[in-house]
Amino acid sequence: MTIKIALIDTGVNKNIISNHHVNIKHFFLKNEKVIEKYKISNDLHGDECLKEILRQVDIPFDILDFNITDRNGNLSMKGLILSIKKAIEERADIVNISLGINNYSSLLFEVCQEAVLNNVAIISAGSHSNNISYPAEFKNVVRVIVNQKQKNKIKRIDETTVSIRLEEHIQKENGFEFDFSSTSLACAYFSGVLAKLLNDTPIFDKFILLKKNFGLQIDEASEFIKSIKPIPKKIGERIKDKKLAVVLLPPKKISEISNFLKLKNVTSYWDFKDQKFYRFGTLKEEDTTFDVIVVINTTLQEIAISDNIKKRFPNYEWIFLGKIKQMSDNLLYSHEEFKNDDLSSLEKPVLLILSLGRNSHKFEIQKNLVSNFAIDELNPKALTYNPEGVIYGFDVFYYPKQVIFPDIVGSINYYMNRVEAYEKIDVFVINVGGGISFINNQNKQTFGKLNESYLHATKVDVVVLCIHCEVNLKELEFTLQKFRNFGVKFIFLVPSYNTFDHSTLEAEDGIQTYQMDFKNYQLRFNDLKKIFKEDIFTIGEVKKNQLYQKILESLT
Repeated sequence: MTIKIALIDTGVNKNIISNHHVNIKHFFLKNEKVIEKYKISNDLHGDECLKEILRQVDIPFDILDFNITDRNGNLSMKGLILSIKKAIEERADIVNISLGINNYSSLLFEVCQEAVLNNVAIISAGSHSNNISYPAEFKNVVRVIVNQKQKNKIKRIDETTVSIRLEEHIQKENGFEFDFSSTSLACAYFSGVLAKLLNDTPIFDKFILLKKNFGLQIDEASEFIKSIKPIPKKIGERIKDKKLAVVLLPPKKISEISNFLKLKNVTSYWDFKDQKFYRFGTLKEEDTTFDVIVVINTTLQEIAISDNIKKRFPNYEWIFLGKIKQMSDNLLYSHEEFKNDDLSSLEKPVLLILSLGRNSHKFEIQKNLVSNFAIDELNPKALTYNPEGVIYGFDVFYYPKQVIFPDIVGSINYYMNRVEAYEKIDVFVINVGGGISFINNQNKQTFGKLNESYLHATKVDVVVLCIHCEVNLKELEFTLQKFRNFGVKFIFLVPSYNTFDHSTLEAEDGIQTYQMDFKNYQLRFNDLKKIFKEDIFTIGEVKKNQLYQKILESLT
């Protein structure tokens, strides 16, 4: 039996296979179809991968060369999917994919499932930069990475991952070492090793061979997460059947608290001026009939609550949420609780509310959208990192201390699948904590990692991007293009009344914001509308539900 390897890449040069016992068929992508014909490659990536395979395989074998680049040299998801399908039809034994795509696709997962069912092993390179790369992240393919420090040539990392030591790609010159290895070459190396094993063994079930020789467990298990469980209610259990009084920091006007969304058992609020608790829905009717006092700090600065206040109200249970020294532990959700390696597609539309900067009205927009969905008798699932969301029954997460790829992606996806499995919902409305841009010139760390995690974790249908009127236009265009690259269909912009104080660019505690006057706001808004093709809404238009109506129209 002649082993057949499909190389899905940027194409190969015909001359590479001279002096090798190799038969080769060439395919390329034309008008979203796979055509059996040679296409000249302008990229050496496919050549280098084929050379690595040839170094490992000293037996006659067949190569199916798939050039999936378009006329601009870019890779496409559709080209990848169609090429895998064609490789299965051509009865390939191994499919080598030494490249990857950042976007998740359930269709890509399904064709990888089809490969397993047809006894075709897909070997895929993991990301060079520890980001998400498909199809390597799927559990029905072999993910290959490189590690020059490990002792063994091939090392099992987990049930679907191996790492390779490629010491032959380290070159020494004048006392310096230059490492030319990559996950792409490691992937090709492993494909070559597997091909040789297949030729030498009577066991032609590739997955038994992978398990026997490398301890890998690749199977056709369902994409949907096994033993999925309902989400514990946490603070919901703690406050169930109890009347709550809320203390919001910083102080808010009573009109800023959504009476429509507010949980029925949130009965009273703290008036800082009068130093009293008043009942919601009354003209300052004092109330002491509640059971629990919930103190919520929505700022980024940690505060301490004086013991004198607690002594004044000694007969009540106290709950502290947000950055408070006496913070009540484990009442909000953390992403660590939902740790899971598998990714599964979601059925319901996903709406993300993101920001380029701080103090940009994200939470107010989320409340507006959730209210409108509920008024239209739809069931929105609201997730936020703002602890004030507790009084509206939103799922509130602690902002993660570290955003580690790919763990955070699996966690987000698992949480959302558990919601879909056990709750009747129509749409996810998610207000993602943090911004996308750096805080100031003193701290240029990009805080967009959590935002990007959601784009990796699921197919996002709608992004509402909140911006400052003084936004850097190049940075905004770059961000919008990134959303487009992730396949986001609908992007809406909402400029904030707040803008940043240029004098605080060097401040250690971050950029400070101030509110623009209406005239300057309107001028800047009109400028943005002329520059960008995306629909742009003022805060006033959001309050008039014009953003909601446009989103509803887009989703339906």
